Amino acid sequence: MPALTSAHTTTEAAAQKLRREILQALKDKKLKAGDRVLSERKLAERLGVSYMTARKALSTLVGAGLLERRPRQGVFVGPGAHRNGARTLKRVRGLFYLEALTSFYGRMASALTRSLADAGVEIAWSTAAEFVRPDLRERLGQWDEDAFVVVGQMPPALLEALRRTGKPLTFVDQTSEGFAADHAVLDNEGVGFASAERFFATGRKRVAYAGGEVNPGHPYHDPAGRAEWPNSVMRGMGVRRAYITRGMPLDESILFTIPSGKYIRSYAAQWFGDASSAARAAAPDAIVCFDIQAAAILLQEAQARGVRVPEDLGIVALGDLPEWIETCPALTHYTVDWETLGREAARLCLLRLEEPEAPPRRVVVPWTCNLGGSAGWTESSAPSNV
Repeated sequence: MPALTSAHTTTEAAAQKLRREILQALKDKKLKAGDRVLSERKLAERLGVSYMTARKALSTLVGAGLLERRPRQGVFVGPGAHRNGARTLKRVRGLFYLEALTSFYGRMASALTRSLADAGVEIAWSTAAEFVRPDLRERLGQWDEDAFVVVGQMPPALLEALRRTGKPLTFVDQTSEGFAADHAVLDNEGVGFASAERFFATGRKRVAYAGGEVNPGHPYHDPAGRAEWPNSVMRGMGVRRAYITRGMPLDESILFTIPSGKYIRSYAAQWFGDASSAARAAAPDAIVCFDIQAAAILLQEAQARGVRVPEDLGIVALGDLPEWIETCPALTHYTVDWETLGREAARLCLLRLEEPEAPPRRVVVPWTCNLGGSAGWTESSAPSNV
């Protein structure tokens, strides 16, 4: 399992291991309700973790109803241990489209893992490094999980193999048409629409969209074509809808995709290089950017060429503001509650395990607008949520 960027990871792993041992002991009749379990110190030695981690692991199982803590006596197997731990026998395989669960995806995965663990369901994570191997079919046959949680864009061969298993599927941050699956997704189309609509509401006339292409270093990059990220396509569709809703003419040349910072600089040079040029006259007066990096580069390049931001040009980014963008503290951007996305994905997965024949469910998680100075919005023109 790849390392999750969360302080809870070690505790979660210890709690899951302890849960498995207790349930197996209950099944083998080596433990019964009311029996005392090891103390925190002995448990720490057995699991190879710190005293505090062992104590937190026990507290996790107490909260789940598997154990109960008696003052001045210790920790005992709870009276409803069999009932509360029954679903622990369920296992889920999480598939992540990158090689490591990092950054905001790490927060999402940690929330998803915790929510499943609280319900007595274990999850084992696999990343791109595992399922792009040629022995995919053999590996998939070795996974005996009861369900799959699929995070992000996946190769068609893997999706087809998952479909053939007939096991429940929950897609996270990615919509896969044609699958009888549950979906926990971000409102990507909605955030594109909302950002463009707010620009129009403040008098902007030419709102551009800078979409994102699949990076050349990504395992699914197609060197024969210029593929746009699926969530970028959805955000661009939202910008288009804002034009259509207002009945405004749309210049397709200002809706484009970019593979790297080098290309976004070329657009900035074309639009803002000469104040007296026809290109400057045809330049957008607002730009919605697929990600933070593109927005930061455009903001810097425009200002370096004498463009006033936000008076002459408004810029908004669709994505979390990372710590490394110290040069753009006033950048208006949208963020996602990744923990909520993880919890909602876990909820859908648990419902599917309980009701395998129920119709597919879909949960859409909204974005939150963080007002800076680059868009020229006010509280009245930019509500907090999409």
